[in-house]
Amino acid sequence: MDTLSSTSICRLSGASYRQLDYWTRTGVVVPSTAEAHGSGTQRRWSVDQVRVLTLLVRLSGRGCQSEALRAAARAAELLPDEVWSARVVVNLDGEIRPIIGSDDDGWVINLARCNARTEALRRELVAA
Repeated sequence: MDTLSSTSICRLSGASYRQLDYWTRTGVVVPSTAEAHGSGTQRRWSVDQVRVLTLLVRLSGRGCQSEALRAAARAAELLPDEVWSARVVVNLDGEIRPIIGSDDDGWVINLARCNARTEALRRELVAA
């Protein structure tokens, strides 16, 4: 299984290293493959976490707070691949759902944009 360093996942998702470190320490995100255990060890991330972190960066930039980010991260990790090509609404509680009408409360997010780097990275890994 190919894994990514924190530096790589920051570059691919648009998160700053400081942002990623804060989100990890506060439990918003958890490295899926390896957590750091003291000085000299590295967190390792899965390719699929690029799209989740990209989503969090977009939500954070729109004013979404830590509790909603945490809930959105958990919900995003459970989304089937086909949903990652849709536009969705993320509400104030971090719930992710399809767009139903123009009166939906929350942030409208195009998940295809969050997923684009993940898919490109998958293609690179298969070609290698």
